[in-house]
Amino acid sequence: MTRNLYQAAGTEGLAPLDAALGLPAEHYSMEVRRLVAEHSARASFDEVVELVSRHTGAHVPKRQIEELTVRAAQDFDAFYENVLREPEATNDLMILSSTVRASRCATPTCVRRRSAPPRRRRAGSRRG
Repeated sequence: MTRNLYQAAGTEGLAPLDAALGLPAEHYSMEVRRLVAEHSARASFDEVVELVSRHTGAHVPKRQIEELTVRAAQDFDAFYENVLREPEATNDLMILSSTVRASRCATPTCVRRRSAPPRRRRAGSRRG
């Protein structure tokens, strides 16, 4: 993709296609910013520097990791203000259904079956 950058001496450049695509004004991509935000909550900034470099090949210095983390957390409260709402005043029921194939049986019979030693077949018996 070819992108044009319009600039003049002493002014900041203007890239109209970047704005149309919703690209961030900063240097780092959305994926790098996402990695930094997710992993800085769990690990030290030094570990995040190594992780980002290992996963993306991008070199992001520790100071920029710290700044990206602060920017990622700025809208935290605003996000939850918009998500959490008062319950609706309705008498309608919402019925959910799900299928879990990998669930284990927790009844006493199933527990006994799982803890019992495996049955051995008799010599000469056929499976079938």
